Amino acid sequence: MGIGPSTAMQIVSSSYIKDMRPYLDNKPIAAIFPDFALGYHFTKNDFAVALSYRPISQLREAFDFSLMTKRKSFVLEGYKFLWDYQGFVPFIGGGVSLENLKIAEIDRGNLITDRKAFGLTPIIIFGWDIRPNNKSDWWILRTNLRYAPSLKINHKNKRISQQQLEFNFIQFVFYPQRYRKHRKDRIIN
Repeated sequence: MGIGPSTAMQIVSSSYIKDMRPYLDNKPIAAIFPDFALGYHFTKNDFAVALSYRPISQLREAFDFSLMTKRKSFVLEGYKFLWDYQGFVPFIGGGVSLENLKIAEIDRGNLITDRKAFGLTPIIIFGWDIRPNNKSDWWILRTNLRYAPSLKINHKNKRISQQQLEFNFIQFVFYPQRYRKHRKDRIIN
């Protein structure tokens, strides 16, 4: 189980904003949002699978006009830990994300666009764990970076890019099975 704060940085420009709303920020940074994960670590192979959820919002505003994009991202991901360098353990992997996307445009207080889209998209994930001792620790700290290379919303024959580098600063990961074993070992000793 894991939880931690994240943000998302837009890395691809949106043709809709560039062509139709050039006065808006084309590459905003999302507000801080939570990153939740539930998964299983295959200790022998040092491989993990997880389900993660992130609610991501970005707001662009100028001249009494606002464009809000919202993502609810549910990801099934797997990643392989590459090596352990004195507790620094990088990983790389991939997954598939079920995306619930919404855009809303408000012009002078009037809602002019309220659009929703759903879809599946591939995700690339990489990052690192900080393991204080070894693979049997019942808690660790993890940093995740995710990228959805093809995520976008089509709007008025243009594209609103959702190609973001999601950066999970530090995620606290708790291993219930390891914790139970740790408690049992302490009671026995």
